[in-house]
Amino acid sequence: MLICGKPFAKYIGFILKTAILSFLLIIFSFELKADTGSVRILAYHTFMGDKNIYSYSLEEFKKQCEELLSEGFTFITFTDFKKGQFNGDKNILLTIDDGHRTVYDAYKQVMRPLKIRPLLGIYPAIIGKKDFALTWEQLKEMLDDGCEIASHGFYHNFCDAKAIEKDLKAVETEIVRSKRVLEEKLNITIDTFIYPFGMYSSQTKTMLKDAGYSYAMNIKAGVAKIDGSPDYELPRHLMTRSRVANISRLFGQPKKIETSEAEKSGEKLLVSVKAAEPDDMVAKTEKKAAKKTKGNAASSEDTMGRSIKEKVYSLMITIYDANVRFVNGIYAKVADINIKIRGFFSGWKIFES
Repeated sequence: MLICGKPFAKYIGFILKTAILSFLLIIFSFELKADTGSVRILAYHTFMGDKNIYSYSLEEFKKQCEELLSEGFTFITFTDFKKGQFNGDKNILLTIDDGHRTVYDAYKQVMRPLKIRPLLGIYPAIIGKKDFALTWEQLKEMLDDGCEIASHGFYHNFCDAKAIEKDLKAVETEIVRSKRVLEEKLNITIDTFIYPFGMYSSQTKTMLKDAGYSYAMNIKAGVAKIDGSPDYELPRHLMTRSRVANISRLFGQPKKIETSEAEKSGEKLLVSVKAAEPDDMVAKTEKKAAKKTKGNAASSEDTMGRSIKEKVYSLMITIYDANVRFVNGIYAKVADINIKIRGFFSGWKIFES
């Protein structure tokens, strides 16, 4: 018997081989999809060890990194992230904004010994010019050692819809000029932008794409994944004293404490926080945990006090951001005037050194 000019047995064999091959391809694709992991991106700033809510001491920072390692987390690089070279959901990418001088010591004393290579968000206006900032030499040294660089604006000014409406050229400076200067100074390609203050809009994302960026990061807590396409809303966990008391709890990895031990020590029980929960749910979870803890009124009072502090810190951050917007605006205008004056006098022999 012939079917399509072929013996029936061969035809059946062809169908079976095709079916088996299709089945294997489906299984293989499923396994690839199952292996696709996620990453928690942390946003640090300084390591002065003072009372600044954005600052940790080197000892505190080291303890946090070691705690994550002990909980089974893996630190990856941004290149690892872009290439999808990670598995599972216990991956950490460290980012450090602003380029404060303490970052150099934090890298040398904490990150490098632990084989952590962070992504540094840099705004060039202060590099090598301000005492509190890193130098270009330090950046190049860390870059050569495996650290990576992202633009964090040029003057660290706002890049949201309000800023674009007020002064489009100023926002273009933040996006375009910062990329150009970093690439020229460090001889690298900058493909990532970290929004100053986490402020952006749909128009900002369009401007980033037009400028040649492929990625951008905000400070909205969440899980980051990669699919090979540009992503201008990569989430990050903002690391501040008011929000992060125990880094394990931030990712729903609380250390188990026996009830009897908790009652004896007067400490409240830790409760599990789902990995997908945003950071603003942590305070609510702590409050519920305090109510569920038996005979622990002190813990409940402590949680209430912490809730009040959260509101105070929130107000402080709002005032701080408004103040920075004002000061940075003045700084940007003064800097532009200086550049114009320098351009006007360029070529005058009397001003040449």
